[in-house]
Amino acid sequence: MSQPDEAVALLRAILADQCGTELAARHYLIDAQRLGVDPLDYCAHRFGLGNEPVWRRAAHWAGLCFAAETPCRLPLPEIARLEHLADVRSFRQHVLGEELLFIAPNFQQLLNLRSAGEAVKARLRCVPPNAIEAGLARAASGQLIDAARQRITQLWPEASAAQDLTLGVRIGFVATFALLIVIAMVAGLVARPLLVPAVASLLMAPGLLRLLAALRGSPPPSAELLGDVELPIYTVLIPLRDEAPMVPMLARAMRALDYPALGSKLNFACGRNRLENSGCLWCPSISDEGAFRSAGIRHV
Repeated sequence: MSQPDEAVALLRAILADQCGTELAARHYLIDAQRLGVDPLDYCAHRFGLGNEPVWRRAAHWAGLCFAAETPCRLPLPEIARLEHLADVRSFRQHVLGEELLFIAPNFQQLLNLRSAGEAVKARLRCVPPNAIEAGLARAASGQLIDAARQRITQLWPEASAAQDLTLGVRIGFVATFALLIVIAMVAGLVARPLLVPAVASLLMAPGLLRLLAALRGSPPPSAELLGDVELPIYTVLIPLRDEAPMVPMLARAMRALDYPALGSKLNFACGRNRLENSGCLWCPSISDEGAFRSAGIRHV
């Protein structure tokens, strides 16, 4: 097989009954290339298959062993750049005394692995990408927790009291706070005329701040409304599937919108395979006078 033929065969093996012809498979490959996504991800999301069925069928086509999960029982070595962990698609793990390579290959790598030797395939385990992510998260959980704790300090080193304040300043803050607690405790026993007003002012301060926040200030200036010609133009596309009787009701609801007629376009979309069953489906759009005019059926 030539490389394009192998790509078509792999895609048809993944989609199974959802891709009946080679022409459809080539169309899907071109569409995935146009969108800039890997064909495996395209199949998983475009057809709602999910990652596990896609990578299982691809592994079976390439002659690889498939695993839905990764063990990741042992902690990973120290990782210098944890932000690159999300891009990892493979890692090694000892399982039952044997070193295996768990890999979430992309479409091109699967095409290359199909022709690999049996000795190489025996040491590989094909897994979906989310299994790699979950396994790495379990294995590097300690490093990830430490990184999350230190993230704010790394981003703003001068915004953390634990890093920026000196030991003397921190001791002074704790001593002052402890002194205030002691003053509040003994205010009713000694030096009552002096300490009670001081403690009362400290306790009343939060309440006064809340009262000030509740007071209404001057209302904000009202925004100037845009004119009809300054408003953006919106196109409303309403998909229909065996819902021709609902078109008049939907059209009336759209016409009731408080929006200039020149700034909106209303279209009802009907699939080509439903065109014959749509009868006299009439797709209106808002005209200048606010009434409806026929706009035809938009094929999607």
